[in-house]
Amino acid sequence: MSDKSDSPKSSSSGKPSGEPSEHRVHRYMSKDLSCRISVVNSGSVVESVRQIQHTNPIATVALGRTITGALLMASQLKENQEVALDFNMNGPLGRIYAHATFDGKVRGYASDPQLDWQPQQGLILSPYVDGGLLTVSSFKPQSALPYRGTVEVRSGEIAEDLAYYFQQSHQIPTLLSLGVHLTEYGMVDGAGGIIIQLMPGSDPKVIDQLEENLQDAPIVSEAFSQGASELDVAQAFTKGMEIIAIDHDHPIHYSCPCTKKRLLRSMKLLGLEEIKRSIEENESIESQCQMCGKAYHIEVQDLEMIMRDLQNENLH
Repeated sequence: MSDKSDSPKSSSSGKPSGEPSEHRVHRYMSKDLSCRISVVNSGSVVESVRQIQHTNPIATVALGRTITGALLMASQLKENQEVALDFNMNGPLGRIYAHATFDGKVRGYASDPQLDWQPQQGLILSPYVDGGLLTVSSFKPQSALPYRGTVEVRSGEIAEDLAYYFQQSHQIPTLLSLGVHLTEYGMVDGAGGIIIQLMPGSDPKVIDQLEENLQDAPIVSEAFSQGASELDVAQAFTKGMEIIAIDHDHPIHYSCPCTKKRLLRSMKLLGLEEIKRSIEENESIESQCQMCGKAYHIEVQDLEMIMRDLQNENLH
C-alpha cells in the first residue's frame, strides 16, 4: 500500500543539504515475532536532494519516495550491505534511482528533474508512467557481483511496486507506505515511510490485523510534518500488537561518493573518437555529478590519459 497523494500546504522549508540528519531508521519487531517493522522520517534528506537537483514537485515526490524506500530496505540488511532501486519507467517520469547503505547513507537522482508537470493533476505519479521495469540490486561486501531481481512496474506509485517486488522475488507479504508532503512553494515539509513484513511461519491472520489497521493509519508524510515520532507511526500501523525496538543507531544523510577519478573512468563511455575530437580542439570539459551536483573541470591532459587507456584496452 502506498501513501495517499500529498497536497502542497504552507509551512516552513526543510533543512539544508549535505549534513547528517538527527533522524535514523527506527526498527522494531513484534513481541510474538510475527513481523518486523522499519520506520523513517526522511524529510530532511528528501529536502536535501530537492535542493541539489532542483526537482519540480512531481519529481520531488517520485525521487523522495524512492529514496525513502531504499533507506527502509537497506536498514533490514546486514552491516556493510547496500541496496539500489532502479525504476526504468516508460512515460515522462523516466528513470528514478536510489542507493542506500545499512548505515544510513543514501543518494539518488531523477532522469528528468524538471519534467512537464500539470499542477491540476496533483501529485499522483501514475499518469506519468506507462509500465517499465524495477530492478533491485543488493550488494554484499564478500560478493563480486550484486544480487539482482527485476519485476515489471505495475503502477509507478513506488510503494506498490516495491511491495510487488517482495511478493514476486522473495514471497514476503509486505505492507509499505511512502510519502512526501510539500509546501505551496514545492519545498519538503514532511517525508517518510514504513515497511512491515511478515516473518516465515507467521499466522496469516496477522496480515488481516495489519490490513484492518491500515483503515485508520495516518498518511506517514503528514504525520511527520505534524510532529509525530517514528514510534507513533509504528504503533498506529501495528495497533493491537506489542512491538519491541531493535538497535539501529545510524543517522541518515544524503551522501555521494563521487570523485574526479570515478568521473574519468565513466568518461570512457564517450568513446575514443569523441575523446580524440575534444583533444584536437583543445577543448576542456565541464561536468557535473547528477546525484550531488558537484562540478568537475576535465583538462585536455585528463582527456589524453583517457585516450591512452582506451587505446591500450583496444590493443588487448
